[in-house]
Amino acid sequence: HRDGHRLILEVEDDGVGLTKKAESTEGVGLTNTRERLRASFGNDGTLLLEESDGGGTIARIETPFRPITGSHS
Repeated sequence: HRDGHRLILEVEDDGVGLTKKAESTEGVGLTNTRERLRASFGNDGTLLLEESDGGGTIARIETPFRPITGSHS
């Protein structure tokens, strides 16, 4: 969804949630995603992981909202 000038993408699961080990280490996929966000948006793109209230994990990516301009076929 869009929140003002920010684009927000959230993915939530209902699994076991974050473990202490998962919080202290980051795999290749998360590292690559953070690097791509940094390359595309500098400090304006973020990836956050947090525990969901009902159990599980929420992954949240925020970037600046950039409207598409011009014609696209």
